[in-house]
Amino acid sequence: MKKLLIFLALIVLLTFSSGCVFANLTICNNTTDQLENVRWNGYDFGDLSIEQSGSRSVIAGRAYIYLSISGNDYRTIEKISVIPGQDKTIILNDYTIVEGPLSLAAKGLSIMQIGDIIGEAGVSDSE
Repeated sequence: MKKLLIFLALIVLLTFSSGCVFANLTICNNTTDQLENVRWNGYDFGDLSIEQSGSRSVIAGRAYIYLSISGNDYRTIEKISVIPGQDKTIILNDYTIVEGPLSLAAKGLSIMQIGDIIGEAGVSDSE
Protein backbone atom coordinates (compact mmCIF):
# COMPACT_ATOMS: atom_id res chain seq x y z
CA MET A 1 0.00 0.00 0.00
CA LYS A 2 2.84 2.36 0.89
CA LYS A 3 4.52 1.72 -2.48
CA LEU A 4 1.26 2.47 -4.29
CA LEU A 5 0.87 5.80 -2.48
CA ILE A 6 4.46 6.75 -3.29
CA PHE A 7 3.90 5.79 -6.93
CA LEU A 8 0.70 7.88 -7.14
CA ALA A 9 2.41 10.84 -5.47
CA LEU A 10 5.25 10.58 -7.99
CA ILE A 11 2.78 10.59 -10.90
CA VAL A 12 1.02 13.66 -9.52
CA LEU A 13 4.36 15.43 -9.02
CA LEU A 14 5.50 14.62 -12.56
CA THR A 15 2.19 15.77 -13.99
CA PHE A 16 2.43 19.13 -12.24
CA SER A 17 6.10 19.63 -13.10
CA SER A 18 5.61 18.73 -16.77
CA GLY A 19 2.89 21.35 -17.17
CA CYS A 20 0.27 18.82 -18.22
CA VAL A 21 -2.38 20.49 -16.06
CA PHE A 22 -1.80 23.82 -17.81
CA ALA A 23 -3.09 25.21 -21.09
CA ASN A 24 -2.95 28.56 -22.85
CA LEU A 25 -6.22 30.48 -22.85
CA THR A 26 -6.60 33.37 -25.29
CA ILE A 27 -9.56 35.74 -25.10
CA CYS A 28 -10.12 37.93 -28.17
CA ASN A 29 -12.19 41.12 -28.19
CA ASN A 30 -13.95 41.27 -31.56
CA THR A 31 -16.67 43.62 -30.26
CA THR A 32 -17.15 47.23 -31.29
CA ASP A 33 -15.97 48.61 -27.93
CA GLN A 34 -13.38 48.05 -25.22
CA LEU A 35 -13.98 45.28 -22.70
CA GLU A 36 -12.68 46.08 -19.22
CA ASN A 37 -11.49 43.91 -16.35
CA VAL A 38 -11.73 40.64 -18.32
CA ARG A 39 -11.16 37.57 -16.11
CA TRP A 40 -11.57 33.82 -16.13
CA ASN A 41 -11.27 31.49 -13.12
CA GLY A 42 -9.16 33.96 -11.14
CA TYR A 43 -6.88 34.89 -14.06
CA ASP A 44 -6.84 38.56 -15.05
CA PHE A 45 -6.73 39.38 -18.76
CA GLY A 46 -7.01 43.13 -18.11
CA ASP A 47 -8.71 45.59 -20.43
CA LEU A 48 -9.01 44.44 -24.04
CA SER A 49 -9.31 47.14 -26.70
CA ILE A 50 -11.14 46.48 -29.96
CA GLU A 51 -9.39 43.66 -31.91
CA GLN A 52 -7.03 43.01 -28.98
CA SER A 53 -6.37 39.60 -27.41
CA GLY A 54 -5.05 38.54 -24.05
CA SER A 55 -3.35 35.19 -23.40
CA ARG A 56 -2.49 33.46 -20.16
CA SER A 57 -1.13 30.09 -19.14
CA VAL A 58 -3.91 28.75 -16.92
CA ILE A 59 -4.66 25.68 -14.87
CA ALA A 60 -7.40 23.67 -16.52
CA GLY A 61 -10.88 24.31 -15.23
CA ARG A 62 -14.39 25.48 -15.99
CA ALA A 63 -15.65 28.99 -15.22
CA TYR A 64 -17.48 32.01 -16.59
CA ILE A 65 -15.69 34.87 -18.31
CA TYR A 66 -16.34 38.05 -16.33
CA LEU A 67 -16.02 41.48 -17.94
CA SER A 68 -17.09 45.09 -17.54
CA ILE A 69 -18.69 47.37 -20.11
CA SER A 70 -19.15 51.06 -19.25
CA GLY A 71 -18.63 50.34 -15.56
CA ASN A 72 -21.18 47.51 -15.31
CA ASP A 73 -20.11 43.91 -14.64
CA TYR A 74 -21.31 40.99 -16.76
CA ARG A 75 -20.48 37.31 -17.22
CA THR A 76 -20.84 34.91 -20.10
CA ILE A 77 -24.00 32.85 -19.98
CA GLU A 78 -21.98 29.66 -20.49
CA LYS A 79 -19.03 28.44 -18.48
CA ILE A 80 -15.85 28.08 -20.52
CA SER A 81 -13.93 24.81 -20.14
CA VAL A 82 -10.17 24.58 -20.51
CA ILE A 83 -8.75 21.07 -20.82
CA PRO A 84 -5.22 20.24 -19.61
CA GLY A 85 -2.64 20.51 -22.38
CA GLN A 86 -5.14 21.86 -24.95
CA ASP A 87 -4.83 25.53 -25.84
CA LYS A 88 -8.13 27.36 -26.21
CA THR A 89 -9.18 30.60 -27.91
CA ILE A 90 -12.43 32.35 -27.03
CA ILE A 91 -13.67 35.10 -29.33
CA LEU A 92 -16.05 37.61 -27.77
CA ASN A 93 -18.08 39.58 -30.32
CA ASP A 94 -21.20 41.75 -30.37
CA TYR A 95 -23.36 38.59 -30.55
CA THR A 96 -21.85 36.96 -27.44
CA ILE A 97 -24.62 36.44 -24.87
CA VAL A 98 -23.91 37.63 -21.34
CA GLU A 99 -25.80 37.99 -18.05
CA GLY A 100 -25.85 41.14 -16.01
CA PRO A 101 -25.35 43.70 -14.77
CA LEU A 102 -24.17 41.54 -11.88
CA SER A 103 -25.12 44.29 -9.41
CA LEU A 104 -28.73 43.25 -10.12
CA ALA A 105 -28.15 39.57 -9.34
CA ALA A 106 -30.60 39.55 -6.42
CA LYS A 107 -33.31 41.01 -8.66
CA GLY A 108 -32.68 38.61 -11.53
CA LEU A 109 -30.11 38.99 -14.27
CA SER A 110 -30.83 40.28 -17.74
CA ILE A 111 -29.62 38.14 -20.63
CA MET A 112 -28.47 40.11 -23.66
CA GLN A 113 -25.89 40.36 -26.42
CA ILE A 114 -22.75 42.42 -25.86
CA GLY A 115 -23.65 44.55 -28.91
CA ASP A 116 -26.95 45.56 -27.29
CA ILE A 117 -25.11 46.67 -24.14
CA ILE A 118 -22.61 48.68 -26.18
CA GLY A 119 -25.46 50.26 -28.14
CA GLU A 120 -27.26 51.25 -24.94
CA ALA A 121 -24.06 52.71 -23.49
CA GLY A 122 -23.85 55.12 -26.42
CA VAL A 123 -27.39 56.46 -25.91
CA SER A 124 -27.72 59.47 -23.60
CA ASP A 125 -30.68 60.08 -21.27
CA SER A 126 -31.64 63.23 -23.16
CA GLU A 127 -32.53 61.30 -26.34
